Amino acid sequence: MQVHSHGRSMRQAQHRGIAMPLMRDNIDTDVIIPKQFLSFAGREGLGRYLFNEWRRCNRFEACCPWNSKATVLLSGSNFGCGSSREHAVWALSRHGYAAIVASSFAEIFHLNCIRNGILPIPLGSHLASEAALISGCAARRSVHVDLVGARVVFCSGRASSFGMPAFYRMALARGVSAARMILANISDILEHEAAKNPHQYTLAALIRAGR
Repeated sequence: MQVHSHGRSMRQAQHRGIAMPLMRDNIDTDVIIPKQFLSFAGREGLGRYLFNEWRRCNRFEACCPWNSKATVLLSGSNFGCGSSREHAVWALSRHGYAAIVASSFAEIFHLNCIRNGILPIPLGSHLASEAALISGCAARRSVHVDLVGARVVFCSGRASSFGMPAFYRMALARGVSAARMILANISDILEHEAAKNPHQYTLAALIRAGR
């Protein structure tokens, strides 16, 4: 198993990597990282326990040799449901995943991914056809994630667009949090809001009021 001690994140506008299909619905955070490892593994060591219960079965997808270097995870609907713990995202990052492409995500998990540098890409039900195409063939598993164009290009040549605000895409590409992006541009934000109706509850007005 390949584990990245410092984790992996996008930190780039373009990412090309190997995809691992794990096309199951409702994969919850307790499956992603079992609770017994939360107290002693530490954030840096969580990657080695990713999907620990499933790894005991030799038929589990991650046990295939060509999946050991995967940096993009493909999955089904409602990925990351269950507990809202961030440990699940940390484990995925420490294991080496920079992006997760799923039919849909649990809302809190989706936000936790963005906050921790992993790109969550919801593509809907048509993702299953691409996953079926690349399953069982290492040569077909190359995936290109384009943050600037907000799209994913599969080895079949098919490109699928995904929705994500440009602000979050820029933060992920730069490898910084949304909060740091705001602070880095606070002068421009305050200048823009100062031009609005002064009676509105803008960020600038709240700062002036000391709230």
